[in-house]
Amino acid sequence: MPAAGPNQRGPTCGFYALAFVMLYWYERQMQYGGDFGLSKPLEARTHNAKAPESRANIFQQGAKYVSAKTGSFYSLRHYGKHNLLTAYGSVFNAENLVKVARGNGSQYGGQFDGHVLTLTDSGDFVDKVKALIGIECPAIVPFDVGNTGDPTSTTGERAHWATIVGTYDDGADEAIHYHWGKFRYCPLADFGDSNGQLSGNMFLSFRKCEATRDKLLVRDFMTDGTIKMYQEAGFLVKAKPERVTNYEFCKPKSIDDLKSLEKLKSFYPKLSEALADDKLKAHATK
Repeated sequence: MPAAGPNQRGPTCGFYALAFVMLYWYERQMQYGGDFGLSKPLEARTHNAKAPESRANIFQQGAKYVSAKTGSFYSLRHYGKHNLLTAYGSVFNAENLVKVARGNGSQYGGQFDGHVLTLTDSGDFVDKVKALIGIECPAIVPFDVGNTGDPTSTTGERAHWATIVGTYDDGADEAIHYHWGKFRYCPLADFGDSNGQLSGNMFLSFRKCEATRDKLLVRDFMTDGTIKMYQEAGFLVKAKPERVTNYEFCKPKSIDDLKSLEKLKSFYPKLSEALADDKLKAHATK
């Protein structure tokens, strides 16, 4: 099992979960032998552990774009953004996460694979996850995450990805799960319950920000609420005026939000295909 890595940077939990699982399979190959053709996988994002001291200049940005056009990617997030599977880092569609794993047209294309499982209820979730763990196959699962890192239920407003790496019987089935750079444990049925109640995701807008206090701490996309949190903690936050709306989420709060999503459909056709129109419209209010 790979050692715990860094906490995720920004709203990128899907890429960090996928990177952990890809590293798991690569390390198994290296430990137990066998020629499965797996090269060391890409990290979740280009600067995986912390933000660089300075922003990329126009030449560095150009080099990254040219590299992507030739099929050579710096990170899983780089692949997802270039292929319009995410606007800025969130992946709230399991099929799109599988596309990143397969990496068609990339330097790792064809080495890894993934499959989306259809579940009927919490009991079915428990049975299938235990079956996967029984053959030593980690499971990447979507759920609502609470402040402790364990599952909660908010119908998708705190949707998150984690990797279940093991289970054990302590009178009831317990899950060992990994995310936010740590291993945790909780009842496996809690994951099943949280997964089963996901119905949508909160519509948010982000701005690229830098938060500093003596030195740079964070350079990433932040919501207005996150900006305020850093400011109240004594950080100086510099935010770009341009906003990025997260098409991956499908709970617009207003007609204006819905119109914003409709405009993005033409720019993110692959996301548009992944999300049904009724999901976008069902939650729109005046």
